[in-house]
Amino acid sequence: MKPVSLEKFLDQLDQELAWREKEIGILKKNIEISDSETYLRSGIVLLYAHWEGFIKSAAELYLKFVASKRLRLNELQDCFIALALKKESRELGKTGKTGFYIKTVDFMLNRLSEQAIIPYEISTQWNLKSKPFKEILISVGLPCTPYETKMNIIDVLVDTRNDIAHGKQKPVDKSRVENIFTVTIEILKDIQTDIFDAAEQKSYKRRAI
Repeated sequence: MKPVSLEKFLDQLDQELAWREKEIGILKKNIEISDSETYLRSGIVLLYAHWEGFIKSAAELYLKFVASKRLRLNELQDCFIALALKKESRELGKTGKTGFYIKTVDFMLNRLSEQAIIPYEISTQWNLKSKPFKEILISVGLPCTPYETKMNIIDVLVDTRNDIAHGKQKPVDKSRVENIFTVTIEILKDIQTDIFDAAEQKSYKRRAI
């Protein structure tokens, strides 16, 4: 993998949010000027698509950016070592149980000076509720605390989207939907900022003691 410059990475991330933000804005405007239940229900489904799509894409772009630096495992923060070990473990897991643990110990004791091979496929577990969202944040070394007060809105978005997607004729409250839109957009922008900062400040690197 060729090294990805900070400027190119930030541009990729900016573009990834820009088109989504534009479409979300159109959806939100339609909801504000109309009392149509159809707009509310379709708006929630598309909002969820952008929620899951951006979080997955942004995290994967960041992992690719970090991977492109070709750093050694012992130069990286623990979360990236864990991802590399997780990838290794999936391959080792096909061996016997004893062999698996021996090879895992060998990885931790003898291979941390090797170049990191970081997988950059992010799983949203098909329903990006608060728990898998936190898991993604932890996996890429981003803080969870700033989002704690908004986790319930994320779960409401996902649950409402699931009800609609599964054909349930469940009433949708306009003011509640507007609030879901507002909070979701805030989170997406904050995630973009957090990843920007992490890349710019090289937060992926292990700090010298």
